[in-house]
Amino acid sequence: MRACTVVLLVAVACTGCTHRQLDRSTVRQAGTVTDIQYRQVLTGLAMTHRNPDVLPQFAVVGSGGTSVNDQRTAGLELEWNPYTLVREQLGIEGTREVEEQWTLAPVVNPDKLRAIRCAFQLVAHGASGDPDYNRLLKSFLGDDYPAWLPRGWYGVGTRKDVPKGACHVAHYKGTWVWVTPDGIDGLTRLTIAVLNIATLDANAPQEPPTKTVYKYTYKDGRIDTLEVTTRPDPDAPKPTTGPIRKDFYNPLQTQIQLGRRQ
Repeated sequence: MRACTVVLLVAVACTGCTHRQLDRSTVRQAGTVTDIQYRQVLTGLAMTHRNPDVLPQFAVVGSGGTSVNDQRTAGLELEWNPYTLVREQLGIEGTREVEEQWTLAPVVNPDKLRAIRCAFQLVAHGASGDPDYNRLLKSFLGDDYPAWLPRGWYGVGTRKDVPKGACHVAHYKGTWVWVTPDGIDGLTRLTIAVLNIATLDANAPQEPPTKTVYKYTYKDGRIDTLEVTTRPDPDAPKPTTGPIRKDFYNPLQTQIQLGRRQ
């Protein structure tokens, strides 16, 4: 009876553990999105300091998932003779598997890669080697794009130069880049700018202008029916091409699966 009671208590105690672990893991995984984006941006800066002409890399988080799988087994063995209980053995086993996964969509559009490269060059060196950088950055970020590309908010050096108070660090082939708490605003601005470039279609055509036409029919001097139609308006000014946000996750692109099992 004592052994049966122990088995029952263990089963009851473990009943609500899975959803609590799922809640913790989901919140923790969601918090990694910012770290992934920050790390990519800092790595891009380190690459640009190492070689201003390098091709940048950036991938946008498209979808993800968190799963928790708990398996528990309990066994009870009893042995007795005709007079009394001789032996009792309780066996309890349990396993837990936690899987966290993000699916990333790498930026492969040449114009976007050029614009991201220009942004990194301006932040790292104050100038871009692309003669068309001004038009490119305006098409993605607008006329005020310099406000999103501040300078001087991070440190560059070797590994031994990284201060203990650095909250975000990345490196590329011996070049280390770090950010202290007072430089987070600059890192956030550059990250937002890169995300805008990665997720905007700067050349997407807008819908042609239309006009609404009302067609009345009269009967006995009164309106009998009203027909409302929409048709193209050839006399309207031609729309200017402007950036519109599009779905950045394209399953036809190469996907990077990031998974972690515990």
